[in-house]
Amino acid sequence: MNEVLHDDAPFEWLTNFRSLRHVVLPSRIVFGPKIENESEPKDDSRTPGISDQKTYMQLNALHVGCGTSTVGESLFCMRERSNNTLLRYGHVVNVDNNQHALNSLQRRWENRKQQQQTTEGASQSSDQHNKSDPCTMEWKCLDFNSEESCRSALEGMCHESSGGYFDLVLDKSTLDCLLCAESSVVAQLLCEVYRVLRVPSDSKSNKSTTDKPSSWGGLYVLVTFHPAAFVEKLLTQLPGANWKVEHEVIQREMEDISDNKVCAVDEEVNYEEPNNSADFKKKNIPASSAWSNGTFPASSAWSSGTFNPDENYRKTVTVFTCRRCSQSGEDETSLPYILDRELVIQHVEQTCNDWYQTINPMVTSQREDELRKAFLDTAAAEQNMNDNRGDDKVLPSADVTLDLKQCYKILFTEAEKENLTFEYFLEDWAAYCNPGADCSSAHSEGMTVAIALDFLKEMQ
Repeated sequence: MNEVLHDDAPFEWLTNFRSLRHVVLPSRIVFGPKIENESEPKDDSRTPGISDQKTYMQLNALHVGCGTSTVGESLFCMRERSNNTLLRYGHVVNVDNNQHALNSLQRRWENRKQQQQTTEGASQSSDQHNKSDPCTMEWKCLDFNSEESCRSALEGMCHESSGGYFDLVLDKSTLDCLLCAESSVVAQLLCEVYRVLRVPSDSKSNKSTTDKPSSWGGLYVLVTFHPAAFVEKLLTQLPGANWKVEHEVIQREMEDISDNKVCAVDEEVNYEEPNNSADFKKKNIPASSAWSNGTFPASSAWSSGTFNPDENYRKTVTVFTCRRCSQSGEDETSLPYILDRELVIQHVEQTCNDWYQTINPMVTSQREDELRKAFLDTAAAEQNMNDNRGDDKVLPSADVTLDLKQCYKILFTEAEKENLTFEYFLEDWAAYCNPGADCSSAHSEGMTVAIALDFLKEMQ
């Protein structure tokens, strides 16, 4: 019997699967988003010939940065009947750089299957719909720091019936986390996502070589807590990429995860609108050109260079959908289109610099004045506690050094500390004080106000 570990418990970051289900329904991948007041997609409207040739269709899904999320299970178990076709994600690959988390997910899934077989009998599996193409769920260790790791984890992971691509790549805040790392790691994620998405084809391009019907472009679904304007530029202006980018705002739904709150194996669902209030629901917002003329407002969570989230910030999350389009002369029989990694790195760096240094800087003149005063006040208070010289005491100078605990307390708001613990702050400080930085050993355990301000500007 497998030992049950405390940290084997599933955990959902940002929001649960149900709040996202309308975005990842198989019919959305195959037929596109449902038009309001439209009952079912017509056979000849978006994907000609599909309903005539198949009554059962399997899609491939990639869940990046899965951690101990049950999203992969929910995708795999979901069935949807649309346009006279039973759709499902018959092949789901979960990737993460934490092997322990992957082992935990795999143990959990094997236990669920065993319990279901014991209860219902192994003969009642819906996989009988297509015995020649068995459904699979996999867990792969992948580190976006390494191109070799990406290749070994993803190569050969897709069924040939899909042209070797993923129909869905679901990213629930993995990009957010990587944006705190090096630009090269963010670039590697974006390049790999684009490379593995299904390339669309049309009947005209395939007519002379194959009888297969026209197909759809793969969908990258990104759930993010970063400002929508920032992420929009990152995705819409990705060098070399040809995809349609839209986004919507949904309400977060958090809950304790248990087996009865995850899709039952072989659960069939119908299309439904997300369970969000009309105040927050915004459907199919096209990419905007407002960034170019600087008209995007700063995020409501930021004011005078400090992070002060309002009530709505904590209740909502932005979901981006990027639909893969064909490059010139490219179809699903072509080799995957590889983005230029160096150009993508430059784009990531430029976008971050534009946002954090120009459009929404962390260190404004107001915040700088407040931090200078806080440094002097803290130094003066500390001096009063240790100095009994009364009126003869010397006021602290601007180059006074405070220890790191004092600096952490002064530099960040309480809301910022929720996302940046003291331990993470120390990691950032260590990175700032690397041998290539202008940081003397005298300040290795503390900061002057000048160093503190430079640290904030450098690490934001």
